[in-house]
Amino acid sequence: MVTFRDLSVLLILTGSILCASLFVCTEVNSYEEMAGIRIGLPTAFLSLNAQRYTPLTFPQCFRVGSPWEDSMQVLWRSLSLNFVIVFGALLCIVWAAGPTRRCTVLYAMRWLMLPPAVTAAFIGAGVVGVLTAALANVWEEAVTGFLCAVAVVMSAYILAPKFKLATATAAFLVGAIVAWNLVSPPSPRPEFSENTGITLGIPTYQSILVTYVGGTLSWVACFMFARRHTSGA
Repeated sequence: MVTFRDLSVLLILTGSILCASLFVCTEVNSYEEMAGIRIGLPTAFLSLNAQRYTPLTFPQCFRVGSPWEDSMQVLWRSLSLNFVIVFGALLCIVWAAGPTRRCTVLYAMRWLMLPPAVTAAFIGAGVVGVLTAALANVWEEAVTGFLCAVAVVMSAYILAPKFKLATATAAFLVGAIVAWNLVSPPSPRPEFSENTGITLGIPTYQSILVTYVGGTLSWVACFMFARRHTSGA
């Protein structure tokens, strides 16, 4: 019998698969087609207007970009249909596995959903970080980096079906490399000038250090959780 926990795993995996499909390349053959690029699988469920770009040649490849820079529209009927198709397919796989192999299949699915789910947590933390920094009028790069690091390490620990601390450690190390490439330290910290407004300050390593502090604190919390769980067992 498929339990509520199993259904939750299938729901998260379904959402992860649909989100991952937005990064599949869609070929465009003219500038006019760029006004309504359909992306998403198994059927397109997002319309993207990418005419802010001016490609010199065609065909060009497009995938989902920044919601603040590109105009997007969700095709809700297609999205609902895709959700039913993917969730139904996963449910059929679990059912077809039978009672003896069901746990093994669900265990594999939990590992499969881990990378896209952690990526989704990273993106969500980035959005929250940008909004928080804008409201608090603080350094966006540092706040976003801190929250993204916490989200990546903690989500990896929580969602991993086994070897939780090892998974969190791997997420921390991979995230540290990705953060270094995204932040490209030393990065200039924005400074306010009454005469000229926002100006770029002296390049500093503060943003990457704050990001690493967030990841380190999260890893320490995961380590403490793991030790408590081991001693409790």
